Amino acid sequence: MFNKFAVTLGLAVGLCAINTSKASALNFSFSFSNNAGNTNGTVTGTIFGLTDNATSAATQIIIDSFPAALGTPVDGLIATNWNVLGNSFTVANGALTGGNFSAQASASGICLNAPCFGPFNNGLTFNQAGNTVGNNGGFAALNPAGLNPPTPIPWHFSPEQSLALGIPLFIGLRELKKRKIVAKARVVEMTR
Repeated sequence: MFNKFAVTLGLAVGLCAINTSKASALNFSFSFSNNAGNTNGTVTGTIFGLTDNATSAATQIIIDSFPAALGTPVDGLIATNWNVLGNSFTVANGALTGGNFSAQASASGICLNAPCFGPFNNGLTFNQAGNTVGNNGGFAALNPAGLNPPTPIPWHFSPEQSLALGIPLFIGLRELKKRKIVAKARVVEMTR
């Protein structure tokens, strides 16, 4: 009787501790124009999967457009698939407030507010004919803008909420396993 009550109470407490609001991964566009490289034009892209009111790594950064003079991107346009050297962004109240990203591949490189392959802190190259779009404007030159709607993350729990739910579930599963073992032992004893 006590075990059944304890499990039921534990599950009720665990379920009450769940934050039923859904969290969302925030996505931002960026762009920078050449003011320090040897190729005129603008690079645009999208930063995916950032957490609001936190510093986190982007889950994906995609280069959306670039000047044709850079050539063909032989390493693809998903910069997070390259060798990532730095990936940290800060979001406060839904706004991208700071951060940096840099990645290199066999024939490509990108930096967003980070030390770069040239004398600038925002840049993109596909290393064909040495063409580079570069910018010295730092984070402000990235022109970050939030994209709506945010990508939903189903049921986001804090560590405390996970613990509050996990312990009662563990106890409940343990009790079920014990009952199964006892029932199996009774069946074995009856067949003797």
